[in-house]
Amino acid sequence: MEAIELSGRVVSEGIDSALSDGAVAAQMGYAALMGGAYNVRINLKELRAMETKHLDKDFIAATEEKIKKMILNAEKTLQKIGSEVDEKLQG
Repeated sequence: MEAIELSGRVVSEGIDSALSDGAVAAQMGYAALMGGAYNVRINLKELRAMETKHLDKDFIAATEEKIKKMILNAEKTLQKIGSEVDEKLQG
């Protein structure tokens, strides 16, 4: 998430010729976040499939919720960055 936010600073505070760099960096940060989220979700699915008394269902649920919030936050930030780039390119 930090990479996406820093990319947004390139867009908002950087020179115009760096707009595409900031926008692409934000997209790459989002791709990395999603890759990590998919990996964690795969592992959580495997944990859920295990039949063991040591399975912490609360941990699994909390982790799934945290992932959902991270993705939503990243999507909102990415949308904001994209809108800012579009606005600067039109003006």
